[in-house]
Amino acid sequence: MLLSRHLGGNQACFLRGRGARNAGACTRRVPHRRRHPLSHTQRTATADRELTDDASMSSALQVLREAATRKSVAPEEVEEAMALVELQTKQAASSIDGKWRLVFSTSTKLRMFQYIPVTEDLRVDVGAKTISLESVLGPFNFLINGEASSFDAASGALNFQFKEVQVFLFGNKVWTKERPKTSPKTYTFFYIDPEGSVPLISIARSSAGGLSLLLRDP
Repeated sequence: MLLSRHLGGNQACFLRGRGARNAGACTRRVPHRRRHPLSHTQRTATADRELTDDASMSSALQVLREAATRKSVAPEEVEEAMALVELQTKQAASSIDGKWRLVFSTSTKLRMFQYIPVTEDLRVDVGAKTISLESVLGPFNFLINGEASSFDAASGALNFQFKEVQVFLFGNKVWTKERPKTSPKTYTFFYIDPEGSVPLISIARSSAGGLSLLLRDP
């Protein structure tokens, strides 16, 4: 009895029966569960959920296109729309080459500065492994150049590091800093509009955690 308490059901039963015939009688049978097809109601509910998701995605993208072209959408709505698109997007951006205007960023929690207050363009050339960020503020032009070390089309992840800073005043270079103290970064472009869309937007998440809304410069 003491031994049987420490044995699994079939093993203890086999010892008690001391034979294959009795052991077979003790074998625990697990009932087979049949998989039933979805009912009409279940299929309808699934289809309704998919339609609702599609409608939500479409509405969110409409909000973001309005924000990217007119900056007329409340920052709270822009942030919510980007989060929804990130949640529902099933395929990342496969190509990000080109010039992108940075429109909105959640890297700051100060709502009044989430729409980028200066003209700021990101240029990416995956083939040439180059990346640059250009900011214009009055007569000043700030150009940060770097290396785009890799781009994963499956995840939309762009790995890069800035390596040079140049400052221009009225078009004349007034200051240069090579190899500034910057760390490698990753921008994951989890959504991009189909090529040919007008306007054409993309959304990326920084490795620092913020979300950015970008507009392709035609």
